[in-house]
Formats: sequence, C-alpha cells, structure tokens
Amino acid sequence: TPLKAEDVFVFKVVICDNKIDRVGDVMTDEALEAIAEKSKSLVGVKDHDWNSENSFARLYDAEVVADGAVNEDNGLHHKYVLGKAYTLRRFEDFVEKINSGILKEVSISFSSHGDTCSICGAKTSKREDDRAVCENGHVALDVYDGVTCTNLVAGVDDTFEWSFVAVPCQRCAGVKAKKLGGTII
Repeated sequence: TPLKAEDVFVFKVVICDNKIDRVGDVMTDEALEAIAEKSKSLVGVKDHDWNSENSFARLYDAEVVADGAVNEDNGLHHKYVLGKAYTLRRFEDFVEKINSGILKEVSISFSSHGDTCSICGAKTSKREDDRAVCENGHVALDVYDGVTCTNLVAGVDDTFEWSFVAVPCQRCAGVKAKKLGGTII
C-alpha cells in the first residue's frame, strides 16, 4: 500500500563517522563510502536484536557528509554517514521518544576486512573485548611513543542493521533532525 506523507515520520541519523570510537576503530573514507552505499534500505531495530518484532524503521537513503570540521582526536577532516530514515506515524510512543530526545543514540552492525594498525600498518583482528590487536602486538587505544593506536577500518563486506542503543560505540552517532509528515528530508 502506498504511504501518504501524513502517515510517515522521517528523520536523519548519523550512522557512523571517522572519529576514534570507544573500541579504537576509525572508519576510513573507503569504509564510510561503502557503509553509505550498503545502508540504503537498511532496517532499524532495537538494541541490535535481530528479531523482526524489533524492526521499527528503515533507511531510504544514505550519504557521506564532510562538515568542514577537524577531529580533535585524530586530526582527520570530519566525515560521517548521514542516513535518511522513516517510520510510521502510528508508532506514537516511538515517535514521541525520538522527538523528546529520549531515543537518540544509534549504532550500526557491519562486517569488515583489511583492517590495519595505525601504528605499523599490519593487519588487525578483534580481541574478546572488541579492541583490535595487530600481528606486532599493538592494541587499539593503547599509546605508543605518545600516539594513540587505532584500528583503521578499511573494507566493509556488509551492513546488517542499525539500532537505537543506550551507549553507542561511536559517540556522535544519533538522530540529527526529524519531521512528522510533509516533505521527506
């Protein structure tokens, strides 16, 4: 059934960016572009729980945005993936929580390959605590000669879903703008 503008609540959401996240990952430009491309039509769920009952929204578009700022944590020009999402207006409780700022933070679930250590360029793998370690023993978020080690996320194999969460891995990921009905933003 075709949806009418008055049936839809649309909002923009920052899916991820290239700042150092809570586990020491940094998205490369290639990763951001791949996530934007692979996220078009991606389902939104609650707390990364892949139960269809937790599906509440869908991205209808995504793009990489460069906002002109420079990240204080890694010196990169700030870029992020901006998703355009929609849900049904009849989910009043959900819409009200977004509008009030109660639901704001988000996280994306994806798989990657070719991640490397920012210190030495060696391939990395994830430890049990989700921090990356390279074959030379450098651990993401540890400091070596005054430089914070990060895991450079390069190739993105797939995106699985994005979720509203209490504590996102990426501190700046979350709802950016919203609108009830009318023109889709």
